[in-house]
Amino acid sequence: MYDGSPVSLTAISKESKLSTSYLEQIFKKLRNGNLVISQRGPGGGYSPRGEDITVTDVITAVSKLPAHKTFEPILRALDGVHVSQLLRGDSPAP
Repeated sequence: MYDGSPVSLTAISKESKLSTSYLEQIFKKLRNGNLVISQRGPGGGYSPRGEDITVTDVITAVSKLPAHKTFEPILRALDGVHVSQLLRGDSPAP
């Protein structure tokens, strides 16, 4: 659904069938994590900060992971997977 221009939370809500208020909470965390750029006004919405956002970046921005070594290998593995790869349908496997 992202074509290079900002996408509104209303559009994301309709596409994902998630409430706008829930998406506001998620996107606040993504904004605080410096992963998305928000643009106000008509034609406004959210855009990814860049092509180099990893799945680990997203998980750590929106989740409160326990400080436990069990998650470290998983996050290290996902650190090599970029969100842009998944959007293009590219295999994240090396």
